[in-house]
Amino acid sequence: MQPSLVLLKRLLLSFSLAAAAIAGGQFSVNAQGAETAHSDGSHDEPGLTAQADAQEAASLLSEVPKGQVNLEQLAAVSDRLQEPPVASAPVKSRQATIPPVPGKALTSASGFLAQAAEPLPNGTEAPVDPAPVDSAPLEVSAAVETRYRFSYVGLGVNLGTGSGDTALGEVSFAAFSKFAFSPHFSFRPAVLVSNDVSFLLPVTYDFPNRGPGSISPYAGVGAMFSTGRSGNADLLLTAGLDYPLNPELAVTASVNLAPLNKFDIGFIIGLAYTFGTETITTPAISLRDIVPSRPPRQNPSYFGGAGNFGAGGGTALGRISGAIYSKIALGSYFSFRPGLLISRNLTFLLPVTYDFDVIALSDYIRLAPYAGIGAAFSTGNNNNADLLLTGGFDIPITDQIAATVGVNIGPIDRFNIGFLLGVAYTFGPFAR
Repeated sequence: MQPSLVLLKRLLLSFSLAAAAIAGGQFSVNAQGAETAHSDGSHDEPGLTAQADAQEAASLLSEVPKGQVNLEQLAAVSDRLQEPPVASAPVKSRQATIPPVPGKALTSASGFLAQAAEPLPNGTEAPVDPAPVDSAPLEVSAAVETRYRFSYVGLGVNLGTGSGDTALGEVSFAAFSKFAFSPHFSFRPAVLVSNDVSFLLPVTYDFPNRGPGSISPYAGVGAMFSTGRSGNADLLLTAGLDYPLNPELAVTASVNLAPLNKFDIGFIIGLAYTFGTETITTPAISLRDIVPSRPPRQNPSYFGGAGNFGAGGGTALGRISGAIYSKIALGSYFSFRPGLLISRNLTFLLPVTYDFDVIALSDYIRLAPYAGIGAAFSTGNNNNADLLLTGGFDIPITDQIAATVGVNIGPIDRFNIGFLLGVAYTFGPFAR
């Protein structure tokens, strides 16, 4: 074969390969085809390489003058096209990210590394794992309070007013004391001396005292007994303040009230010597600790009539008398039970009671016990006031009718006792 034909075929073959490479390279770019890898990790894109070869061939042919093409020039163009490409700066491309396929998790380290190496969008910070949370349970300490506990004995003066028949109701000399028998409660006996003698025997609740220089109030209830011709007993209500000056001395002031038998009131001011002093820490007491909460229940009110069978005399409570009685429920467990006893005079009963759970003796007999405390006031020549103690049973008969069996005691002024039997209309059923 002639050399010129061989060179011509070679040149045509080169142009054909270049054209095919251009088409294939553009298709490969659009379809994200394979890339040529270099040793430094960069890639050449095939479409760009093929375009460079075609442009180089066209440039070489354009350098040949028209009408002067000869075999040597064609051979030179063919040889330059077949020379190996000169290494050029590699084109770095971003690593392609393969979208995840639902239901298939990455199981190779390379997959996780590829995800970690992928850059984040501008302005986006890499998420930071939250600090580990200590899951250990919190320790909640019980509420406590610090108390300065002390006892004392002292002397002072009582400035009283009232009937004048007792030392409490007169100006009198006072010898008083306090014996703390628990962190919260004390017994405070006192003796008042004037024309006769009055003994005060209250038990008090003591509010916290922080130590010398702090004031602590107290309040309580008890009894008073007096000697002489006007000797009697009475309910005693007391309240006051203790002020420790130092570990050995305290100032105290109190008010004492005898409300039932010939009303008397007295104010005691004195100086006391303290002993048994100590600072203690105790759990704080709330009302829920003293009276635990209980679930609600039916506790109906009622209104009825009864007979009172009394002993003692002097008031309608201590005689046989007619009675009008009632119950006003103050909640699920407490009631106010006012009553009126009628004979030659009138006696008003005003107790507050705690209503216990119903006791079922059988399917048809149920008892609703109660007990409480209050006051009794009588009219007539023997008009007086007295402490009232009460207790008994309500007996549900139907949802609207109940019987009541109760006892009422006036223990202080001319001891009186009365037994009450009655029937009442109830404003609702008792709890079962």
